[in-house]
Amino acid sequence: MAYFSFEGDLLMCQWLHANGAAEDISRAEEDGCTPMHGACRGGKLSVCKWLFEVGADGDISRADNYGETPMHKACREGHLPVCKWLYEVGADGGISRANNDGETPMWSACRDGHLSVCEWLVLKGALNDPDLAGQHITQAIVERDTRPFAYHNAPDCRPFLLAWAQGMVAASDSFRNTVLMGTFSRSSPNTAVAPTSSPLSKLRGLPDALELVADFVGGVRRGRELRNARELAECLVAMGVVAVADLGND
Repeated sequence: MAYFSFEGDLLMCQWLHANGAAEDISRAEEDGCTPMHGACRGGKLSVCKWLFEVGADGDISRADNYGETPMHKACREGHLPVCKWLYEVGADGGISRANNDGETPMWSACRDGHLSVCEWLVLKGALNDPDLAGQHITQAIVERDTRPFAYHNAPDCRPFLLAWAQGMVAASDSFRNTVLMGTFSRSSPNTAVAPTSSPLSKLRGLPDALELVADFVGGVRRGRELRNARELAECLVAMGVVAVADLGND
C-alpha cells in the first residue's frame, strides 16, 4: 500500500483496500513510514484525502523512526497543496515540529529552495516562538531555520524571503493608506459647494468592511499573518540580509 500511495495510484490503493488489505492503510514500513507519509512525500493529494477518509486520519501527525511527520515530507518536497491540506485537517502543530536531528519543516523547505512553502510556513507561524509572550518571531529561530546550506545546491532563501516579506508589508500599507483615505469625506475648498465624498465612504461603519475589500483585492495580509511578515523582515534586515526579487527555483 505504501508504494502505491507514494506513486499516487489511487485505484490500486482502493482495490487493495477492498480485497483484504484494509489494515494496510496505516501499516508502517521498517523505517516507520505509513502510506500517509508516502502519499504526502509524493505530493499525491487525492490519495492523502482517501487515506484520511477510510481510517488513516490518525497518521497525519504520526512520526516515522526519524521523527518526521507527513508535514515534514510534504514541506521537504515542496508540495504546498498537501501542506495546506494537512494543516486544515488537524496537523497544524507539525509546521514547527523538529525531527530527531532538530530539522523543522521550515529548515527542510529552505534547504531545498521551496520558497512558496517557506512563505506559507511563515504566515502560519512556523517561525513564531511558542514560549514567548505573544508568540512573536525571534531572530534566533529565523537564523536556525533559514540559514544557507553551503553543502547543498539550493540557493540561500533568505534574500528572497526578505523581498517577499517586505512586499507583503508594503502591499498592506499601500492598501490601508489608499482605502482608509477613501473612506473619509472630502470637503470642497469652496464653502459654497456642498461636501463631496468618495464612494468608499459608504463603507464606514460596516463590520469588517476593510477586510472584505482586502480579500476581494487579494494579496493583502492582515492580523497575525501580516505581523509575521513584518517581524520576519525585521529579523532578516537585522541579520544583514539584502533582498533579492526572484528565486526562480520553486
